[in-house]
Amino acid sequence: MHEAITADPGTTLAAALLQAQRSIRPVVKAGYNSFGKYHFTRSEDMIAEGRAALNAAGLTLSLYSSSVRHEEIPGERPDTRRIILFLRTKWLLRHENGGFAVIKIKRPIEEPQRGALDKAVAATSTFNLAYAIRDILQIDRRLEGEIGPDEDDRSQSVEPLPSLAVRERPPAPPKAHSRDSVADLECRLSRAADAAEIERLGSETRTLQPSKEEIARLKVAAQCRHIDLCNTLPELVKRVAKIQGDLRMSGPEFEAVKAHYESRRATLEATEGTEVPF
Repeated sequence: MHEAITADPGTTLAAALLQAQRSIRPVVKAGYNSFGKYHFTRSEDMIAEGRAALNAAGLTLSLYSSSVRHEEIPGERPDTRRIILFLRTKWLLRHENGGFAVIKIKRPIEEPQRGALDKAVAATSTFNLAYAIRDILQIDRRLEGEIGPDEDDRSQSVEPLPSLAVRERPPAPPKAHSRDSVADLECRLSRAADAAEIERLGSETRTLQPSKEEIARLKVAAQCRHIDLCNTLPELVKRVAKIQGDLRMSGPEFEAVKAHYESRRATLEATEGTEVPF
């Protein structure tokens, strides 16, 4: 999240930024998630397109400073706290004539259950840069060949103006949900800070009218995040019992949650020295 933006009082930077926003092109969703079956914009594509537009306007964006620290946030239950690892970065947006702005971003790090922490920090830093560029330039993302709402598609036929005769308004078609909206909710569930946020995000499912397959994906994302939030073996055992009692999952859904559970269990067992069954 952006904490603050401080800029110079002149108009040179603002004019250059306006020029960059006017010239930026939509970034194509060239990535594809085979498990979730949705397209997404890769960070490297967002950075490359944004850097070209910024440089053409005489602007540069560079890392000024970064720090990694643990911070306390509210826990799942009242009067409890959790420790989360955050990455704080400062990005310097500078114009070739000397104007500048310092952009401060704070984002939680997805700590790896296996592997080096430095890779997770580097990935979060790249994620921060891509979204800083997207927010600064207000970059649109779309599929290859997709026409935006503000573009003129001259291949479409123009319907004649309606006559002045009074006619009954047809009923509005049912609102179809966007696959991107479901994918975004799935991503937000995987990053939820506590059980209350998972519950709140779960209530948004009804407004999207997802398919059965998408509902299954959202359930898996929610339960895997519940497992991630278990910090002790007793908490993990209690959570698994609730999953088995409530969801009655089978097939790929069960296997996905089970694999996530086994990974978390191994981490906690290594810490506490106790084995627990599934």
